[in-house]
Amino acid sequence: MPRWDREPSPQLDSLTRTGRPNADEVVTFRDLRVDLARLLAWRGTRRLKLNPTALRILVYFIERPGRVHTRDLLLDILWPDKPEIGARTVDVNIRHLRRALNSDGEPDLIRTVYGFGYALDDDHGTGRGGTPF
Repeated sequence: MPRWDREPSPQLDSLTRTGRPNADEVVTFRDLRVDLARLLAWRGTRRLKLNPTALRILVYFIERPGRVHTRDLLLDILWPDKPEIGARTVDVNIRHLRRALNSDGEPDLIRTVYGFGYALDDDHGTGRGGTPF
């Protein structure tokens, strides 16, 4: 995917390149909270167990709630220097993120737009299905 389609994200870039985000920075969406300085995430009061890639996806989504992101865009953002990584890798990491977010039966905040990509939504729906329009 072309670089011009990538939105800059200082928080995500710091997680991706250096692993050292700005101190005291927290990103939130509804009951989700990510402490970028400590690389910890919570849903409500429950601490989430996320691998580094799922954490990066979550930060990217929190910064752009409601927007649908294609698998190709996520590949370009999360693995810009590894063209050998395929779209299924995104799906696997989204599945890991979903399991961590919804382990206590909370509403699924990740919406799948079949054949297109994923979004972090305000909707209390199932998070699966839907159309891009």
